[in-house]
Amino acid sequence: MSQTAEFTIRYDGPALDTHTMDIRELAPALLALSDAMEAINALVNSQQTKLYVKVKGGFKSGSFGVDLHLAQESALAILYFFGSPPIAGAATILQFLGVPLGSFGLIQLVLWVKNRRITNVIEMNETTTLFIGDETQIVAKNVFTLFCNVPVRKAMEAFIAKPLSQDGIDSVAFVMAQSTPTIISKQDASAFIAPLPQDQLLSDIETEAALQIISVSFQESNKWRFSDGASTFYAPILDTEFMARVQSNKTNFAKDDILMVVLRKRQFENTEGLKTEYEVLAVKEHRRLGQQLKLNYDTP
Repeated sequence: MSQTAEFTIRYDGPALDTHTMDIRELAPALLALSDAMEAINALVNSQQTKLYVKVKGGFKSGSFGVDLHLAQESALAILYFFGSPPIAGAATILQFLGVPLGSFGLIQLVLWVKNRRITNVIEMNETTTLFIGDETQIVAKNVFTLFCNVPVRKAMEAFIAKPLSQDGIDSVAFVMAQSTPTIISKQDASAFIAPLPQDQLLSDIETEAALQIISVSFQESNKWRFSDGASTFYAPILDTEFMARVQSNKTNFAKDDILMVVLRKRQFENTEGLKTEYEVLAVKEHRRLGQQLKLNYDTP
């Protein structure tokens, strides 16, 4: 089983009066658009179909446009007769993106949010209601899922925000036959810059630990470098009494000194994997390494 849909992406502005566009700008934009469409298809259809984005025709006059052809194929068509979830076709995938204009898709949601902070989210079976202050917007649940998807948002930045940041390119439009184009202007380009993903806290543990000092920082906001005997890491010391003694030179340090501390270790997940942060919450003891021998002997 296969489904198809066709649309045009068109860049417009004085820099394109000759109907030419630098291939170094066009190629990354088209590749990012292809990545976005494939990612939307994978998220919506749970990897049950493949979506191919192909250049179909020539360039449009009056600006710079590329005709694109979506071809969606599935090897699981026979399973649909036995109660499998319905597949969103190629035209529906475009609607999730926000093409044609009549659909409230990802493009329209990004333009509605416009870098504002969403204050509340209520999720239902098929829809999600978003709140920004006193404003509300109801969108399809899949549209909100795409809004929160980092690869999709980065791809949108590449084929919308980045071209519009170029001098002489004033708008980008998505056009389907017999429908109103979806147009994004230069002044709205910043809304399509992908937000930085927030780290997700996985663990937060406080333990007593012995830390060997590798390097000392005498600035209150800077981090010290420590070794726990297995690895080295940087951590700020949040013990204000200890830091006051350091700042007043009441505590001196030598190479390989050891601090007995209460150590906080937090682990986060982000798009690059795991990230670990350390904080020294309290310094219990400052020990000089190897200055005193501890003898093992039998007591009478």
